[in-house]
Amino acid sequence: MSDQPAIDVKVQVTAMMSHHKMPPPGFMTSVPPNRVRLPEIHPNYISLSFVLLEGKDTEMNIGNLMVKTEDAKKLGLMVGDRLTITLTKDIQ
Repeated sequence: MSDQPAIDVKVQVTAMMSHHKMPPPGFMTSVPPNRVRLPEIHPNYISLSFVLLEGKDTEMNIGNLMVKTEDAKKLGLMVGDRLTITLTKDIQ
């Protein structure tokens, strides 16, 4: 990592959900009217929902982040965990 400025954001995990595979654009399927086709669960990713722990109206500052399932397992992430998200600008 270079000497570029970084911002640390303190958050708390409020939900962890399975990530669903999105069908390709223009994907059509014929499903009988009395059946609902559910999206397929993507086993490699999960969605984390979180709230900011700093600033005014923290209950209104909600975010989502998709992470690899194996990375979430490495960290042992659970609902209620407090995290620090470090943001840096990608310099290309």
